[in-house]
Amino acid sequence: VAVTDEDMLQTVESEESGLKVLARLMREYVSGIVFHDSEEWNKLFCLANIFENQEIFGKLLDAAFFQYHGGKLPEDIAKALFGEKLYTSVSRLETFSACAYEHFLKYGLKLKEEETFDFSLTDLGNLYHDTLYQFGNYLRVKGYDWNSYTKEEADAFVDDAVERFAKEYRNTVLLDTARNEALKERTKDILKTTLDSLTYQLEKGDFVPADYELSFQYMDNPKLYGIIDRLDIAQDENGFYVKILDYKSGKHSFDIARLYYGLDLQLTVYMNAAIAAWQKKNPDKKVIPSACFFYEIADPMPVGDTTENPLERRERIHKELRVQGLILEHDEVLKHLDSSKESESSVIPVKYKKNGELASASQTATAEQFELIRQFTDAKVKQIGEDILSGKIDINPVMEQPTQSSCQYCVYKGVCGFDKKLPGYKEREMLLKGDQVYEEMKKELTEDGIYNRSEKGHNDSES
Repeated sequence: VAVTDEDMLQTVESEESGLKVLARLMREYVSGIVFHDSEEWNKLFCLANIFENQEIFGKLLDAAFFQYHGGKLPEDIAKALFGEKLYTSVSRLETFSACAYEHFLKYGLKLKEEETFDFSLTDLGNLYHDTLYQFGNYLRVKGYDWNSYTKEEADAFVDDAVERFAKEYRNTVLLDTARNEALKERTKDILKTTLDSLTYQLEKGDFVPADYELSFQYMDNPKLYGIIDRLDIAQDENGFYVKILDYKSGKHSFDIARLYYGLDLQLTVYMNAAIAAWQKKNPDKKVIPSACFFYEIADPMPVGDTTENPLERRERIHKELRVQGLILEHDEVLKHLDSSKESESSVIPVKYKKNGELASASQTATAEQFELIRQFTDAKVKQIGEDILSGKIDINPVMEQPTQSSCQYCVYKGVCGFDKKLPGYKEREMLLKGDQVYEEMKKELTEDGIYNRSEKGHNDSES
């Protein structure tokens, strides 16, 4: 039996509820759920007759048939926003890789979150970095190395650094509540643990810090800039071995798949920049890219009701604060990093089998893989730069895990309108893992005619 307009009016409680039913039926029709000559089709037809002269009807119609087709700026507009040449940080490129539209809103339109005067994680990171940088300078002035200062000197330095930061920071916001006062004391504990852990890591090998907060510029277009938190050097008859360390205030590990998708470029870009700078300083010496690490600044607490003496606590913390990253699979490199060759290193992400071979859980790469990563990193940076300047602004978030998307913590969620239920919107999945990534990297570089298997394949002359 056909539904008349009058019948339909009697089934809806109000104009608002009628519009809601109409909107639902329109979406279902577009999705292929509502078919011609069905009862739902008759309802849709009647509601359309009732509301077709209202302004909102056109909006509902547009919404029902909406399909996202991607976004692109004219190149002249893109260059007006971003410049003829990009001068950019690595984190900005990573933002673009996570979602081109987020990059457009943040760096093109320059939309910003409302400023708050709370002590944020960024502020805490600044305090950590500044204190560690100043401590390195303190050792230089005193003529100390990392093995010759006393615990009392380090503790006093940390106490003074945190107090000075607290007094100078944003009109003493760090001192204005009991909670922030407690945070300040906790920060001191974390930094004291950090200095002890960093010193222990250096004691286990023979790398020594050569520079702190090393500023660099790398490549041409895009021109990358950044600061390497610490650059360490070891030397023998083979040449200079280079290790870089980046401090993080949260857990961070190196994932070759995230590098491939442009989400985690920092360590490898910084390594390339460090090698270029050190090679320029030492043109007649061999410079060997050896390791790039994240170090988590933390003071991990024991799990459960474990009772431990001070020595046990220190050993546990050292293992928990092992660096994470990537190591060149080379006997001399491993020995320079940790000469003890324990079955499981307490300072680097390396394990050994009973026969002395590296276990698969070790975070290492062969010389060929390391070189491949370095070449791919430069190519990826160049590609991202070209995409930005071409005007690409797609709403294209990455889905790293089934429950982890780049939308999850995006501050622009209320702006972009991304909705997986609407046609055209979709997340990009990270489909490649492990060895598949190396094969795809090699394939892409070979197709572009820039892959070279030799260690000389990478251009270290840039700075």
